[in-house]
Order: sequence, then C-alpha cells, then structure tokens
Amino acid sequence: MKMIRRIIAALSLYTRLPMPFVRLDDGDMGHVISFLPLAGVIIGAVSYLVIMAGVYLSLPCMVLTILLSLVPIVITGGFHADGFMDVSDAIHSYRSREQKIQIMKDPHVGGFAIISFTSCFMLWIAAIYLIIDKALAAEDFKLSGSYTAVFFLVRAFCGITSIILPGINYSEMLKIETEKSGRGDICFLSLQVIIAVIYMMFFSPIAAIVCFFAMLLFCLWYGRLTRLHFGGVNGDCAGYFVVMGEVLLAVILAVLSMLPSVK
Repeated sequence: MKMIRRIIAALSLYTRLPMPFVRLDDGDMGHVISFLPLAGVIIGAVSYLVIMAGVYLSLPCMVLTILLSLVPIVITGGFHADGFMDVSDAIHSYRSREQKIQIMKDPHVGGFAIISFTSCFMLWIAAIYLIIDKALAAEDFKLSGSYTAVFFLVRAFCGITSIILPGINYSEMLKIETEKSGRGDICFLSLQVIIAVIYMMFFSPIAAIVCFFAMLLFCLWYGRLTRLHFGGVNGDCAGYFVVMGEVLLAVILAVLSMLPSVK
C-alpha cells in the first residue's frame, strides 16, 4: 500500500495526469523522489506511440518533430523548464551565492532565462528532427526507440543526484521529497538506471553505452556547477538537470544517427 501511495504522489507531483486522492503518511513524501523516473516512463511511452502513429499516418518529419517536442511539456506541465529558467537567470547574473539563490526564488523571468531556454529548445527540436529524419529515410527506428528511454534515464540520475548532493539550506519542495531518502532509495534509483540502459541496448548497444557514460560525466559537471554557484541543489536545480540532461542525450542520439556504422 505504501508503494501505491508513493507512486500516486509522485505522478501527482511530476506530471499533470489526473490522480486519485490518497492520504499520505509522514514518510511517504520523504521517499517520493525514488519514483520520479515513472514520469519519464510515461513520457517515453507516449513518445513511442506518437512516433508509431506518425509513421503510420506518413506525417511530415517537421510535424512529427513538433509533436514529440510537445509531449514532455504537455505531460509535465513544463515545470522542469521553469526550474531551468530560474537557474539560468541565477547563474548568468554573476552575483554572490546568496543573491543567486534569491534570484532563483524570484517568480519573475529574466532575459537570460528566455535566451537560455530558447537556445536549448531550438537545439532540442533540431536533435529530434535529425533523429526522426534519419529514421524515416533509412526506415530504421533503433535510435528513435533509444530516444524514448531518455526521459526515464535522465530522471533516474536526477533522483540520485538530488539525494546525494547537499541541499540548499532553505525550505523548499526538494527537501521534503528527499528528507527521508537513503541508501535504499539510491539503490532503487540505480536499478532504474540499469533498466533504462538495458532497454536502450535492446535498440542500440552503442547508443546505450554512450548515453550512460555521458550521463555520468554530466552528473559530475552538474555537481561541480551547483556547488560553485549555490552551495548545493534545490528543486530548480533538479529541473535544470532534467532539461539539460534530456537535451544532451537527444543531441548525442542525433549525432549517432548521422554515423552509418551505429546500430
């Protein structure tokens, strides 16, 4: 029963899907971060259906690209993008650490947030277009299948970093989601990383290996970035992680799609 409550709580927090009301115990919210990857499973599954429907209906590549780019935004409500923009504003403010944290808490959107998000979104669309275009041309959808695992893999790593890295010392949601998390949660999230990689290997072993090690390096970079600028992580940083991680892996898959030897 605890597992079901935590799954419902996670999907209520991390997606905009309608969920039944459940009464949570004190410990339920403290472990909910472990189920963050489930949102990625849903996004990946819907993306896979969109790809299959697009192929069946012979949709133009650009139309299919736009539909795929909207899937994570529609399912999550775009709240990760909000965190990404807050962190981008703070980092590019070149203020003190304390002022950067205050900027993240400011609900207003600054110019650097808009520039950073627009740049990332354009890169995201370009990467998806390349993946789908090459898949349609070659009638080989292995890498587009790998793409559907990106959302699951990134969120599993995000959950691990959210628990391991120190939190910023002010009250916010990520602290509530991770305050009771421990080794068991890290092991559970690590298992989900392994499942995501195995799923990607079903489509393309090379893509799975490259994406896995790319995420390890990205986690190291992310940890250094957050310590340098904020002294730790919070919910906005987690949103930044998800957006940057998804764009990174999409770009990697797009590059791999241009290499004829990658299967």
